[in-house]
Amino acid sequence: MYQYPNSILSKCKCGLNSCLINYEAENLQKSILRGIHKVFAYLQQENLLKEEIVVQDEIDHLHAFIDGLALHVLMGFVAMDKKRLYCLIEKEIDKNIKA
Repeated sequence: MYQYPNSILSKCKCGLNSCLINYEAENLQKSILRGIHKVFAYLQQENLLKEEIVVQDEIDHLHAFIDGLALHVLMGFVAMDKKRLYCLIEKEIDKNIKA
């Protein structure tokens, strides 16, 4: 239902999914940030990123985006399942991919 079409993450074997599923409270933030770094490292290695982006800015942006989603879900502002959350994160990452 919430499948985001043409997502690069469907082809990426960089480990974001496994990092996002690791819900150990003390390691969650580090795990998410490590996963984000892996995604952007993969995209850079494969020369898939738009030329004009500043990678560290996009890493910080995505980390803040994920934190915001988590806050909204925890506070009950929005009701979303894992599939929808993952789709939104994929969509945010895909904004940095060359056309």
